Amino acid sequence: MQLDITDKNVSEMKAMLADVGLVCVSIIPDHFAQKRWGCGVFTSRDSNIRQAAVAETKAMMDAAVELGRDLVNLWPGQDGYDYPFQGQFDLGRDRLVEGIGYNGWYAMDQYPYREDGRGFSPIFRAGGQPFRSPAT
Repeated sequence: MQLDITDKNVSEMKAMLADVGLVCVSIIPDHFAQKRWGCGVFTSRDSNIRQAAVAETKAMMDAAVELGRDLVNLWPGQDGYDYPFQGQFDLGRDRLVEGIGYNGWYAMDQYPYREDGRGFSPIFRAGGQPFRSPAT
């Protein structure tokens, strides 16, 4: 039985959680365990992969909302290379910020705010420090 939440099983997972009296706290999109992400996610040289990462993150935002949550955590810990000097850090960071920025705009457009004033935020944390995508 797969316990990871995906866009294909979110309704089933919602029911399963309800059956045992649990709620989903947050979702971490699987940007690290699938073979297609092996050479990068948001930082990939392949624009199709970067677009797929944005689409996957949007789908997980939608899944979080369906589960009554407003928190999606991104973990780009294995995004693109394992050793220093294997990648172009400046280009990779630009691609990372761009991809996350697209998701930030999507969140603001689709889920602006709840009654309590909270909603998905275009402010992201990286290394413990908040940063704002230049696109947001």
